[in-house]
Amino acid sequence: MSRIPIWTELWIAGGALVFIGAGVPLLMMLHMIPSTFLLAGISFVSSSVGIMLGYIALAVYLKNSRNKHDNLNR
Repeated sequence: MSRIPIWTELWIAGGALVFIGAGVPLLMMLHMIPSTFLLAGISFVSSSVGIMLGYIALAVYLKNSRNKHDNLNR
């Protein structure tokens, strides 16, 4: 059984955090959950961390793919 690459795990975690960061304010706007500063802060931090994890996942993927390409040319 092959292991999932780290960049895929980071991408999935980042996507989930961005989804939470967008979903919580939507639910607050629709009055399904109460609008509080804590929930607004959590959604902001969640979205920000998710975007950063996405950039990190992209960097790890590009580094791994360049290393594989360089090893094939040698």
